[in-house]
Amino acid sequence: MTKLTKSIEIEAPPEKVWAFLTDIEKINEAGKGFAEYEQTSKGPMGVGTTMHIISKAGGSQIETDMEVTEFEKNKKLSMHTIGASKFKMEQIVTVEPTAKGPRRHLMRTILCRTPS
Repeated sequence: MTKLTKSIEIEAPPEKVWAFLTDIEKINEAGKGFAEYEQTSKGPMGVGTTMHIISKAGGSQIETDMEVTEFEKNKKLSMHTIGASKFKMEQIVTVEPTAKGPRRHLMRTILCRTPS
């Protein structure tokens, strides 16, 4: 299993960071050329929400379907792959305060299992 972790500090209230993280259109705009997200279920994002993701890197393209498994507003979002996918992946995004006051710590962890 491969574990990738990316952590950044954002000078914004958690509500603003969360609003961005859960808005598919804003995510697509920010990731233009690298990834494309499409929500495949109806309704607002929450546990059970499904999406189709196309990731592009180094001239290759990986498509995955994911389902939200944990949703704590302004705090935590977890997803995992569903269906037939080349990679089995779990993604965890957390938003938490830092010692610097109004800044927020955004940590994204991706666990990948490649086919044996």
